[in-house]
Amino acid sequence: MGSGDDRIELKRAVLTAPIWMQATKSSSRQVADAVGLSQSFVARTWKELAAPAQEVGSLREILADRQMVLVGFAVGPEGSCLVLVPSRASRLRYPASLTTNSKRRLRTVLAADLLRSVVREPNRTDDRLDLWSSLESSGRSITQEATVVVSGGFAVPAGLRTAAHFADSWAWQKLVGALDLLPEVPNGETLIDVEWRIRRWYHSGRSPFSWTVDRDVPTTMGSIAQEAQGAENILAEDILSAIRQGLVDGLFSGESEISLSTLNRLLGAPVRDIRTAVRALTEDGLVTAARSDSVVVRIPSLDDVSETYMARRALGAIVVEQQADGAPAPDPG
Repeated sequence: MGSGDDRIELKRAVLTAPIWMQATKSSSRQVADAVGLSQSFVARTWKELAAPAQEVGSLREILADRQMVLVGFAVGPEGSCLVLVPSRASRLRYPASLTTNSKRRLRTVLAADLLRSVVREPNRTDDRLDLWSSLESSGRSITQEATVVVSGGFAVPAGLRTAAHFADSWAWQKLVGALDLLPEVPNGETLIDVEWRIRRWYHSGRSPFSWTVDRDVPTTMGSIAQEAQGAENILAEDILSAIRQGLVDGLFSGESEISLSTLNRLLGAPVRDIRTAVRALTEDGLVTAARSDSVVVRIPSLDDVSETYMARRALGAIVVEQQADGAPAPDPG
């Protein structure tokens, strides 16, 4: 591998690291430490892609002329696609473009295209990625007013015009230099959701991924069991895992009060999704709602564990707590 190839792989490592790192650890220093490079190299890589490039000039003109919102995003083995539609919000009311944090999330989402070589082909014909059907079913009829951007060989319906096509993943990364013109409202909240789901996608088998706005569950082509579990149960398990890790680290103890904002920082998931998952955990008796914005950890008993699947997953919390106290761990059988 030549020096040029080496540099490309180093940049790939820098851009994709935030996908697998903890959501709260994505500064240039933390990324540099994670991939074993200098902080200045990380900062230069980010700055290089953020600068407006000739490849995105026409798209910048579109976004400078009208407010657009992200309604669809997909990654498959052949390429990626994002769909923007005109916003109903007034530019006078919401003039601000993406914040620094939202630009960081955008960069992380776009970096998923650098990993498309590891995206698995779907096993069945009816599992094939179909962003367009998902958009239709969510009430988002794609008209000529939509701005569709694709990379590689991502297929679009006949007659649908693409605003930009990027032949490779590296050109795709330069979209940061155009999409930073998107209005923060409502795209900032949208990017929180997409980034979180991209992280989940990376750690759950990397089947073709499709997301559409206002859908509770991403159209991720996985096993039937994974699909049936749903995003809410996955997040509920993540919350229990975060609490269990907090017990190990000494951050929490039984009866600790944990705010939803704390769970947001630990998991990087949208607060509205955390609130829904916490409601399910409360119904299962695994946490107690202290106020509308916080919960109290209740270490579940062995009876709880036998009652629900979620409680069974929480058994690790009991084991950790009892091992910390020197007591024998309960028999999971």
